[in-house]
Amino acid sequence: VYKIRLSSEPGYAYHDGSWSTDLVFPPDKKEIGPRESRAVCGGNPGFLAIQQAVFDSLTFEFMAREAQEKYQATNILLRRHPYPPYKVDYFNVALQQDLPFFMMLSFIVLVLGMVRDIVLEKERRLKETMKMLGISNWLHWVAWFTKHFLFLLITVTIMTLFLCVEVDASTGSAIAQTGSAVVFIYFLCFSVATITFCFAVSVFFSRANIGAAAGGILFFCFYVPVLFAQNKYSSLSWTSKVLACLDFQVAMSFGATLLSAFELNGEGIHFDNLSKGVSVDDGFSMLTVLIMLLVDSLIHCFIAWYVEAVFPGEYGVPQPFYFLFLNFRQRFKCGAKSCHV
Repeated sequence: VYKIRLSSEPGYAYHDGSWSTDLVFPPDKKEIGPRESRAVCGGNPGFLAIQQAVFDSLTFEFMAREAQEKYQATNILLRRHPYPPYKVDYFNVALQQDLPFFMMLSFIVLVLGMVRDIVLEKERRLKETMKMLGISNWLHWVAWFTKHFLFLLITVTIMTLFLCVEVDASTGSAIAQTGSAVVFIYFLCFSVATITFCFAVSVFFSRANIGAAAGGILFFCFYVPVLFAQNKYSSLSWTSKVLACLDFQVAMSFGATLLSAFELNGEGIHFDNLSKGVSVDDGFSMLTVLIMLLVDSLIHCFIAWYVEAVFPGEYGVPQPFYFLFLNFRQRFKCGAKSCHV
């Protein structure tokens, strides 16, 4: 009985310092498809070659002379484990890394304008005027959402056309395998999360220029975790990815990663595999990304509603910070009295 224990130093093991034996297809950041596909002996460090060499030496040592001659004449052939179909397209690899960055740059200009418009209305006391006219607070926010949603709807449509429409048959489109409807919904969910993010930022400020500057800075700060999450994507568990998606920019970057991965395996994302992971080792799906973007939108709306109620500004009536529990207590008392009667 013998054991082979190879070093786990960089250059031998994978990027996380381990052999990733818990994965069927360990990821490799250096190339697309199987690891070291052109290597005859399985690649660096050639575990199978080392194992075969040790086995040959031990077997040859304990064999009789006649058996040694027969063993030397025997050819032992090895075959690599089958790898799923994949597509060599380095543009999609670049898309996976650069699409979140360019989306952040594209939307940051819109964030500046949205936050400035909302805070400017508060600064000019137009919101209080509309309240005096009988317009409820929820209707005011719905109006802002509808305005910016229709504006971003045009932007998202143009982005989808640029990425999914085939202009030249010889080159194809940037995203050829994934359905254009899925890409459109993905961009649309991110747009909704961006609008609600602007709502959440705007309630903290009463000066338009300061609010716009802070909105742009915060929008970029929410992008910073993307730089770390993308590199750690393959080593994160499903739960860790979901928790990371509480940052809507990280959720957007994970969506770009899935788009690129499904494009590379030649399958693409469609409605029938929307809840399917890209491999047997990764159960994180595009459906999870879309749900988390909507969850982030609800969190942003809750922050905007709560902060505006507690800090309504100069002319509003502030609620106590525990007013949520106060309302619950009052409803509980009313329910108890009605039951008693």
